[in-house]
Amino acid sequence: VSRPFDKKRSGGVNSEGAAMVIVEDLEGALKRDAKIYGEIKGYSIYPKKKGKDDDQDTIDNMVISIRSALEKAALGNAEIDYISAHAPSLPVFDKLETMAIKQVFGQNAYKIPVSSIKSMIGNPMSAAGPMQLASALLAINRGIIPPTINYRYPDPDCDLDYVPNCSRRNKVDNALVETHGLEGTNAVLIIKRYQ
Repeated sequence: VSRPFDKKRSGGVNSEGAAMVIVEDLEGALKRDAKIYGEIKGYSIYPKKKGKDDDQDTIDNMVISIRSALEKAALGNAEIDYISAHAPSLPVFDKLETMAIKQVFGQNAYKIPVSSIKSMIGNPMSAAGPMQLASALLAINRGIIPPTINYRYPDPDCDLDYVPNCSRRNKVDNALVETHGLEGTNAVLIIKRYQ
């Protein structure tokens, strides 16, 4: 069972799935009277350094990616309302991702809802990022944050608000989507409510 951040997590569950999001400039979307789900405010892609493959390097790469995306979005660490975590239910990685979030957001990390949709859909590998993006856009538009299900046993190393087991009504203006590739590349996307 996929149980991200849970103390008894023991690995991910491979799955299949797909999501597609149309990205276009505002002028084109308005011209065709499209429903606009959100606006891309910032992004970052940071590859793993050659020859480095330790836990601290993984944390550092995530921290650099998140900070870079926040800088491009011109947002402070108190302005993120929701984090869609990569969180594949791996014992070490979920802990490292939690540590990176705490390093970037400091005490604000404990106030930001963080969840992993992989608890519900498994890990569709390269389709996970687009599915996380679609989920985060829906969280913005519907005011409902998806839960991290199968969360029963708190892990002292993973001590953030993981929206355990039940979705939560919450206004989301800015969401951060964090993904991690098998080769160590981090990609972070920050989306905001379209005004």
